[in-house]
Amino acid sequence: YVFVADNGGIDNYGLAAVLTAPGGGSSGDAFGGSVSVNGDTVAVGATGAGAGGAVTVFDRNEGGADNFGAVATFDGGAGDSFGAGVAVTDDGVVVGDSTSGGTGGSVELQVSATAPTPVP
Repeated sequence: YVFVADNGGIDNYGLAAVLTAPGGGSSGDAFGGSVSVNGDTVAVGATGAGAGGAVTVFDRNEGGADNFGAVATFDGGAGDSFGAGVAVTDDGVVVGDSTSGGTGGSVELQVSATAPTPVP
């Protein structure tokens, strides 16, 4: 859920959007297990999605005014817990993977200019 200031009146935080996994997701995806916000960008982790987790990046005003639309999805590898932690920076998204294929974990910087998987 995304709440924004002055939505529904001054000094009121109102519901602006309900973010959902691309394609609807499934109950075991753990979508929303980790979340990070930087300005109008939101990254949401889903460690149970696919074979090894995923992170979806949403931007405000994508697909219309005040619409939070998915702009990229990054997927982990088999056996990963990709998306266990996320942080949005001005230059990209930092993604934690607590298992990283059984190797004990890793952190990756995903920069949108370097081949994100477009969301259909």
